[in-house]
Amino acid sequence: MLNKISMKLATILAVQGASTFPASADTWWEIGDQTLYFEDGIDGMGVLVYLTDTNEPNPNFKLFIGEMEDIYFGRKDYEARAYYGYMANYASDQDCGPSRVDAYGQSYSNWSYAELTFGADWQHFTLVLDHCGEGDYIETLQGTPGQ
Repeated sequence: MLNKISMKLATILAVQGASTFPASADTWWEIGDQTLYFEDGIDGMGVLVYLTDTNEPNPNFKLFIGEMEDIYFGRKDYEARAYYGYMANYASDQDCGPSRVDAYGQSYSNWSYAELTFGADWQHFTLVLDHCGEGDYIETLQGTPGQ
């Protein structure tokens, strides 16, 4: 099971880093007492990270969600739909089998399939995590706009 830190989510979809394109994902969602941040777009995926209490990216977890890179770089034709990817847990002692490598080349052996579904206005979303792809969904989180 993923540790509790990975399950306490809240969100801000904002942008960090230098980009020649404006990002359109500066929206906050709150889920519990933490924040999820739209950190990057790479290899067709959006990269979302959990922020610490000091608003620094938590290096232990990242979500890689397919078909979201162009949203990071400014696509605004939002629609109600699901996006799929995975969550890498870099700090867990649990092992889902052979190690994998993320889009940045960092290896991890604890992961979950991720399904991120947005409502039509992108004001709300649901994140479902399936630990080790075992078909046992361990967490379903609802996101709502933050302040």
